Amino acid sequence: MSGGPGGDMTSMPGGGGAATQSADSSATTSYGAYSGADAQSAASMLNTDMDDNSTFLRGVYQTDEDGHVTVYSIVPGWYSGRAQHYHIKAYPEGYIAENGTFIATGSAVHTGQFFFDNDTLQTIAATYPYSSNAIDWSDAISNNDDDQWYPYQSATGYNAEMDITWVGDEITDGLIGSISVGLNMSYASLELSTQYADFDAEEYYEEGMLPAASADAFA
Repeated sequence: MSGGPGGDMTSMPGGGGAATQSADSSATTSYGAYSGADAQSAASMLNTDMDDNSTFLRGVYQTDEDGHVTVYSIVPGWYSGRAQHYHIKAYPEGYIAENGTFIATGSAVHTGQFFFDNDTLQTIAATYPYSSNAIDWSDAISNNDDDQWYPYQSATGYNAEMDITWVGDEITDGLIGSISVGLNMSYASLELSTQYADFDAEEYYEEGMLPAASADAFA
């Protein structure tokens, strides 16, 4: 992802300030902090303290000096009421706490979601373990245009679908999704979440469970 200039947009600064926060569901729809996810259970978890079993598939990544960031994750599974998507938030300020948790010291300048093209999703749906999803693919929202939030993410001419490149001949070899996001660095978000991760950083570090940025900070 890159934050590109244009109008009052400025590229996301690198160095010690810029961070992007991402979250997505597992292949079979366990969604960090709740499983068997649907719109109702998702809403019920807002402003609920996180524990060490509730932070999987969530992370914070720092951009480079050009505003680029690389995130390693999985393709999210589908759940009731939504097309498959990634969540993304961009913060210009923050730091890594002693236990590896990211602490934002300023407002998020972007909150959004990234989507996949339907051809890619059709292939993924037929691939294990996605094919073992308890929600049948025929009952999923497989067309982004039918998703309630997709029109907002793709408003004003923006395309919220990532450009997908296959790493190898088989989809199980991996995918690369790329997208550019313009950031209004003067925007001040009204959103505030009380969620945070409270876990034993030393134990996580010894087990190799900390993300790279958190492990570097802890070490």
